[in-house]
Amino acid sequence: MSSYQLIRSNPNFRLAWFGMFISRLGDGLYSVAIIWMTYQIAKSGLALGIVLGAFTFSTFISGILAGVVADRMNRRTLMMGSSLLCGVTVILIPLAFYWEILNLPLLAFLSFVLGAFTQFFEPVVKASVFNLVSKEELTQGNAALGTTESMGYLVGPPLGGILITWFSTEMVLVLNGITFILAALLISRIKTPLSNISKSTTPNKWTLDLKEGLQFIKENKSVRRLFLISILATIAYSPFFVNLPIFLDQGLTLSSEEQPTFLGILYSVLALGQFIGFWVVGYLPDNIRVNLTVGYLLQTIGFGLLSVLSNPFTIVVSVTIAGISFGLAAAPFYTAIQRLVPNRLHGRVFGVQSTLDGFLLPAGRTITGGALEYFSARSIFLFMGVLYFINAFLPNLISNSRSISHSTERLEKIRK
Repeated sequence: MSSYQLIRSNPNFRLAWFGMFISRLGDGLYSVAIIWMTYQIAKSGLALGIVLGAFTFSTFISGILAGVVADRMNRRTLMMGSSLLCGVTVILIPLAFYWEILNLPLLAFLSFVLGAFTQFFEPVVKASVFNLVSKEELTQGNAALGTTESMGYLVGPPLGGILITWFSTEMVLVLNGITFILAALLISRIKTPLSNISKSTTPNKWTLDLKEGLQFIKENKSVRRLFLISILATIAYSPFFVNLPIFLDQGLTLSSEEQPTFLGILYSVLALGQFIGFWVVGYLPDNIRVNLTVGYLLQTIGFGLLSVLSNPFTIVVSVTIAGISFGLAAAPFYTAIQRLVPNRLHGRVFGVQSTLDGFLLPAGRTITGGALEYFSARSIFLFMGVLYFINAFLPNLISNSRSISHSTERLEKIRK
């Protein structure tokens, strides 16, 4: 069954898919609107760094907690609540601007709060896929949800820019808040039980629940290796958005007026490639190791070739290949975790993975900014290609089975 057929045939999954798409579209609108709103009130690059940094820092510190909550609460209720709170938080920004009380500290605080509420949505969605589709349809389900992110960022930012031009930044932020509320309404109509509160969950012992999840990751070789793959892939990808503008300035003969336009084209084809990759993987044989290996080899080609290319057309092709590779690798990766990890631990494991991403991405981008003082943009792309090439061999170290045995005695000892 393809991802498209899964969306058509599974009403509950279809509601989750549309809810995710609307939410991702709102994220795309927000990514443009928050930049312009920050510039309106502060007109400072430092201010923009503070606001965006507050969001990132919040997602980092709240990820693990969100995972524990996801395994303790009804996941549908949690997704609805986090979506509604995200919507209210976003709408407070234009309201504060209208009331003339919006300043940099308040905007940074609201950005921090929004980041925290967002983290109570992302890991829960990944954990809920197991409840919405069969084990045989996990890859197609993950691929279908992956298309919502690429579609949202393909349509959202340019649409946000147009709406800001036609109306105002405040109006776009209100629209963003409404998308969160609509997503919550769609999720509320899901009839499949998403509650996964295990009888073994110890009441009021959050630290023990967290320890149980961390212990599972520590003791399971295949899961540990999946985390190693995720860490290496995140480190490899982190320089891209910092390095790309420098690459266009140093490596191409484009004028200063042409560079922003070409940069926007590359962002769009990256998202388009991701969309293609997520749809294609739904039609491929269900072999996690092979699909992961192919995905990372394509990332090696897509990013590595940028170290030698100079023609704009070939650069577009290379970035498109890199985008396709994300879909080919991401969906099997999430499927592997969902199959290797017991359902009652999905929230905690995905929470840890989300927290690691929340730390490694900004850290990698910061390090890249410093490295560009000493190395060329082309050498950074070569470094990315080498890391992805190494990552292409790691999937052979993980189990390719659909389930694994787990030591219940060890977990019982931890809970006690």
